[in-house]
Amino acid sequence: MEKKILEQIVYSYKDELNFPFNEILEKIGFEALYFLVENYGGSSLYLPTTMRMFRSCLAKEILKEFNGDNYRQLSRKYSIPVRSLQIMVEKGRNM
Repeated sequence: MEKKILEQIVYSYKDELNFPFNEILEKIGFEALYFLVENYGGSSLYLPTTMRMFRSCLAKEILKEFNGDNYRQLSRKYSIPVRSLQIMVEKGRNM
């Protein structure tokens, strides 16, 4: 079946989709949902927490902004405990 036709059908009957797929369709759209199902359907897909998923990107940005004395400012900006920032900076310097 052509994907465009399937998309029209799915949107017409989106209430038939089980949770959480109905929410995923609503939030990220058919293309992204189709990609997930096509590539990972039938498997156990683990989704990490937001922080774990994006931690290395965030750590790089924090290291870029760190001036040696702005732990509290960065803690407020990124809603991360000061101790966690200290650990990120220590690990980042040792890389």
